[in-house]
Amino acid sequence: MLTKDNFPQSLAVDLEVAYKEGREEVGSNVMYNNIIRIVPTTSNAKQEVFYGDKGRLRRFRGERQPKAFYEYKQNMTLDDWEYTISVKRTVLDDDQSGGVLRNKVKNFGRVIESSLEAETFEFLHNGTSITGFDGKQLFHKFHTYKDSNGVDHGQTQSNLHMGGSQLDATILQLEMAHYAELVSDMGKPIGMRLTDIFVKRGSANAKSARELSNSQFTVEASTVKGTMTTNVFSGAFKLNEFDYGFGNTEWFSADLSDPETKPVIVLSHSVSPGFNNLEYTQRLEDSYTGFMRNEFLFGVFGRFDWNPGDWRCINLHGSSAYTFTPSDSSSQRTLYPNV
Repeated sequence: MLTKDNFPQSLAVDLEVAYKEGREEVGSNVMYNNIIRIVPTTSNAKQEVFYGDKGRLRRFRGERQPKAFYEYKQNMTLDDWEYTISVKRTVLDDDQSGGVLRNKVKNFGRVIESSLEAETFEFLHNGTSITGFDGKQLFHKFHTYKDSNGVDHGQTQSNLHMGGSQLDATILQLEMAHYAELVSDMGKPIGMRLTDIFVKRGSANAKSARELSNSQFTVEASTVKGTMTTNVFSGAFKLNEFDYGFGNTEWFSADLSDPETKPVIVLSHSVSPGFNNLEYTQRLEDSYTGFMRNEFLFGVFGRFDWNPGDWRCINLHGSSAYTFTPSDSSSQRTLYPNV
C-alpha cells in the first residue's frame, strides 16, 4: 500500500521517467524549437542588442579601419508559467501499482510540449501588434532602421503581405527573391534565403506546398497529356505544417539557417531549469491541501516568455480578410535604439 513511509520515494524514479516520456512523445512532432532562440537570464528582464548590418572583409591598405555598427536595443521580459493537477488521496491509496499517478505525470510532458507549440504560434500570430527592435510591429509593411536620434537608415522594407498570396510557384519564386533583396541599414544585401515554409495543416496552401516540395513534375504541366516539366522547386525548402494561431489562408516563410537569427526569442530564467526542461514539482502529504482537502498536488513550473526576434527572417502572407490581432498591453516591449 502507498503510505507516507513509502510514497513518493518508491515512485520517484518511475514518475521522472514518465514525465520525460510524455515530453518525448509530443516533442518529436512539434516545430516551435526551429523558430525560437533561447536567451538565458538571471532576472525577470534583459536587454537584447540587434545589429542592422553584417561585417565584411575589406582590403588592407597599411592601416586598419574599424567598422562601426548601429545597435538597436530591445527590452525583453519573462513571466511565470505552471500546470498543476490535484489527485485525491483515496485514488492513490487504491492504486497499488502507481499506474494512475504515472499516467497523470506522463501527461505533464504532453501538456508542456503541446502548450509551448501552441503559445509560440499564437505569439507569432500576434506579431501584427507586438513591437520589435525597429519600433515597428514584428509583421509590418514599412520596416526601417531607426537609431537613437530618430534617423532612418536604409530603405523601407516589408514582411507583411495581404491579399493575392495563395501559395503557388509564382509566389514562391517572388518569396525567394524577397529574401535575396533584403538589405541592411547600410543598404547592402544581408545574404538571407528562404529555407522553410509554414502552412496551416489541411489548408489549400498546405496542399500546394506539398506539391511544390515533393512532386517531381509541375502539377500544371503533368495534367497536360504528353507534357512532363520538371518541378524546379522540389526539395527547395522544408515544409512545416502547424495547427495553432493562424487561419487557413495564412502562411509564412522563414530563413532559419542562422541559429542566432530567429523570428521569436524566448527569455528563460537560468536559475530554474528553464524553457527546454521545465521544473517538475510534487506536493506531499504534509502540504496544506494534503491535510485540509485530502489531496496531493503535482505540477510543472518554469519562468520564461516569448519576445519578438528579427523581422528580416520571416515573411507573413494572408488573405485580404485578415484581421489584425488587438494590441495586448502585456505583450508590448519597450525599445531603446541607440548608436
